[in-house]
Amino acid sequence: MYFGSIKFFKHLIVIALALVLSALGLMVVFLSIENNSLREQIAAYENGGNPPASPTDSQNPDGTKDGDSSDNSGEITDEPTPEPPTPELVWPPLPSGNYGQLFPSLYAQVAPWEIRHTPEQANYVYFTFDDGPNHMTNSILNHLSNTGTHATFFVIPRESTASIMQKIRDEGHAIGVHSYSHSLGEIYASVEAFLEDFDKARNLIYEQTGILSDFFRFPGGSKNEYNEATRADIIAEMHRRGFVYFDWNVDSNDVRRASYDTMRREVRLDIAENHEAGNRSIVLFHDAADFTSWVVGDLIELIKASPTGYEFKTLCHNTRPHMW
Repeated sequence: MYFGSIKFFKHLIVIALALVLSALGLMVVFLSIENNSLREQIAAYENGGNPPASPTDSQNPDGTKDGDSSDNSGEITDEPTPEPPTPELVWPPLPSGNYGQLFPSLYAQVAPWEIRHTPEQANYVYFTFDDGPNHMTNSILNHLSNTGTHATFFVIPRESTASIMQKIRDEGHAIGVHSYSHSLGEIYASVEAFLEDFDKARNLIYEQTGILSDFFRFPGGSKNEYNEATRADIIAEMHRRGFVYFDWNVDSNDVRRASYDTMRREVRLDIAENHEAGNRSIVLFHDAADFTSWVVGDLIELIKASPTGYEFKTLCHNTRPHMW
């Protein structure tokens, strides 16, 4: 009989030994896993994390452990460190001179670092008119209107110029600041004097047109015999305030009483030379010159008829400036 025999007990002992060995093997595997887990927790704690949890620690449903005080004082938490606030963009620092504090509202609408220049091409032509409005401005506007051309007017506003200033605006032309007094000896005497003159002109332009212009042309150009001592400081302060100025690279010489034929010929030649050199043309005219209003219409038609394919444009603060 097998049951109760010696053979039966031998088999029973083998099975018991196998079960004991399996249990020991499972225990070894479990302890190895637990040991690795504890090692990872200890390493995390040494690197700044939370301390390893005790096997006897229990956690409540609200996330606190048994024995924790209600104020949680002295505990290490996982709350993130708040990021420092992003600093606001500020205008460039004030200059050393007292003029930096003057006219606190005299700043361009666009900060210097936000200006994005529009693409420029060599076939662009900018007709610009200085020193108006005056008795000749209406005639110039008629020629521009008849040829479907827009130009830029650097103006000297007066209380009496509101209607003509509004006409310049309504017909789609650009308006830049030129001066209020146009008295070069006075406005270039100091940075303070220039700012005062500029502020008066800009405010009056705004009153008459609603345009708050951020670009200008220096009376006499950015380099002249009156501003040698103050030029660098004036330019630095105007740039700091965000304003852009434009010189020119084609001079009609109308202010020097150039004849109709001379302007008609020389302006076209200068524009062609600029184009050949890969440059756009910014042409200087003056409203009050004798032959300007007569020649403007003819020049526009001749330039537009050129096979070069010139395009007339207006200046603004986003136009890449031309500076001497």
